[in-house]
Amino acid sequence: MDNPGIADFRDPKVIWHEASQKWIMVLAVFDHIRIYSSPNLKAWELESEFGKNVGYHGGVWECPDLFPLKDEQGTVKWVMLVSLGGNENSEPNGGSATQYFIGEFDGSSFVSENEEILWADYGIDNYAGVTWSNIPEIDGRRLFIGWMSNWAYANVVPESGWRSGMTVPREIKLKKRQDNSYVLHFSPVDELNTLVDPQKTIAPETPANQIHVDYHEIIAGGSYQVEMEIIPSETDQFTISLGNELEDLTIRYSKTSGEFTIDRSNSGHVTFNNLFMHEISCDYQATGETLPLTLLIDQNSVELFINQGEKVMTALFFPRYNYKFFRLDGYTQNKFIKSFTINALKKSLIR
Repeated sequence: MDNPGIADFRDPKVIWHEASQKWIMVLAVFDHIRIYSSPNLKAWELESEFGKNVGYHGGVWECPDLFPLKDEQGTVKWVMLVSLGGNENSEPNGGSATQYFIGEFDGSSFVSENEEILWADYGIDNYAGVTWSNIPEIDGRRLFIGWMSNWAYANVVPESGWRSGMTVPREIKLKKRQDNSYVLHFSPVDELNTLVDPQKTIAPETPANQIHVDYHEIIAGGSYQVEMEIIPSETDQFTISLGNELEDLTIRYSKTSGEFTIDRSNSGHVTFNNLFMHEISCDYQATGETLPLTLLIDQNSVELFINQGEKVMTALFFPRYNYKFFRLDGYTQNKFIKSFTINALKKSLIR
């Protein structure tokens, strides 16, 4: 298919649409998406356009994806992913990010049901993510992977010999909220458990009001998984810190402000881009009796999964020295930590 003279005419994602017996292609066209169909992958017909007047437009639209997803009750909705390359002031936290739309697709047009802008990741370093097609029905999952970086600084990060990595693959689930709207949850794939080193595990006694793991080989190794359950009624705030004597990255939750924040302003090399001096924030109000959190930490990245993937925050950091401690504090005598485990991840399988 020839480019009709549009500078940003790119990133085709092609799927087979069983109901219409046609191939469907979603294509990024500067500030919106075009949907084409074909009976043979050669002759393409423009079916419709989507997005000119909906969604977030703080940058060029890129890397679309379109797929059906079924919730636990068997309801099927169609999902469209759209990434956009923004600037320092773009939502949700600056630079590039991926939004998504949930709605209906009839083989020709996609209609969004969103009443708000929804993001695949409320951190700052998950971009251009798409999903695998044709996963066997016996498996049935919809699996997603993103580029773990941000166009605001991707070309100047303080590394040599390599540049950028990918997020952990994530399973996408369709969830119905109490107001009958739909959202997506993103959680690490189960296969991640095969990387857990059962010989390197820390599980302090819980319930507890703080956890300090200092100068341990698991932390110094740099690649580990943390699973914890917080009791929100027992604390108004808590802070997760990882770092060394000179540097630290902190993750905070405040019930009062109703948000998670990641602060990497003292995490190591930060002066190469202003976004490293800004807090990364994600609105979240804990409402359940417990709040499960999964934290994946690698040498220079953190992926936080809130309440089994209801919200996700991904961020890069570039320490000058190896991090040596992990600490969880609630600034209370109440035992707000219901459960807590750290497992080392086998580097030989993830390098």
